[in-house]
Amino acid sequence: MSLNAASKTFGIPYATLGDKVRGRRPMQPAPKTVLSMEEEKKLVDWLIEVSQRGFGRTKDDLKDMVKTILDDREERTVFKNNRPGKDWMRAFFKRHPEIRERIGQPLGRERAIVTKDALGEWFQQMKHYLDTIDPTLLTSPDRIFNADESGFNICPKTKRIISMTGAKHVYSVTSGTRQQVTMLACSSAMGHFLRDIFIPKLGEKRPVVLFVDGHSSHHSLAISTLCNENGVILYCLKAHASHLIQPLDQAFFGAIKLAWSEAVRKFQYQTGESVTMCTFARTLKKAWDTTARPELAYKGFVKSGIYPFNPEVVLNSDKLKPSCSFSSAAPVTLPTSASFGITALPACTPTISTSVPSASPAAKSKFPGPEQRTPTLSAFSNIFELMK
Repeated sequence: MSLNAASKTFGIPYATLGDKVRGRRPMQPAPKTVLSMEEEKKLVDWLIEVSQRGFGRTKDDLKDMVKTILDDREERTVFKNNRPGKDWMRAFFKRHPEIRERIGQPLGRERAIVTKDALGEWFQQMKHYLDTIDPTLLTSPDRIFNADESGFNICPKTKRIISMTGAKHVYSVTSGTRQQVTMLACSSAMGHFLRDIFIPKLGEKRPVVLFVDGHSSHHSLAISTLCNENGVILYCLKAHASHLIQPLDQAFFGAIKLAWSEAVRKFQYQTGESVTMCTFARTLKKAWDTTARPELAYKGFVKSGIYPFNPEVVLNSDKLKPSCSFSSAAPVTLPTSASFGITALPACTPTISTSVPSASPAAKSKFPGPEQRTPTLSAFSNIFELMK
């Protein structure tokens, strides 16, 4: 049988058979892997899926996930503390050529450089990905959700209070703590707020999409599996752009923070006490009840350009003007020696010498002021060398 016929008959790549026959690869089977092929396939699918949704994972994340799997089934392996090392990682990538490690796009300077082009690309990629799953998803407001956390200070900033004219000391009683409680809010584009567990509250129409930020708690294998089993597409918002495309940030959180400050003020006025961890929930509920309105949630999705799907709302927003100014700023031109009227520079020395003009004994000071310091040519020389 020829190599070509054997390849087609047994479903083995032609190149692999050729390497075996010519002795380039050993004939003995590969050693048994720590994880089953089914488990490894599940890991590969997870890595690809979270990467497509904006939650790209690193090698360390993969090692941690393997350790979690092995720890959960209480199995001891050759790995130290059940965490695989470089050899296993190298073999894993060799067994699964459909994935490879790549350098992630750096996202420095945070929100200041979120460009119009980068946001437009995010919108198009998001729409393309969701359309491949269900073309009607982005037109169904009851299947589009956003979840986000926000911190509430137990002691918010005090407002101006009325006091006697001329009073030197004016106080406002507060809780005296800087503790903060984090609240997780969730909303659909229909404006429905979910107060209990997310999945049991969903309707029968699936899949649904849940937009979240890139926090590590949002993209574990367990979370991804749970969402996949229940028809929930977890999609990552663009990094450093929550002020532009996070629906809850567009209207709801600003409104509830104001309501929270007012609720704290009323609680202190009515009870004479400060809000504590024990009374936080009941105080927040009053702010929530006055703020959690469907029209406010819907407004947030409209402003984010997600529903109705309209990226131009964000791309033409005034909020992008600082980014445009930052990215289009003219490059800084470093001054040259000629700009200071210096035609030749002496050799650069490691120290900067200064000369202090002569003064009468009465005028001399132990620490000369700016008017007494005159940089010499060597001082400028050092500066120019550093600028080069």
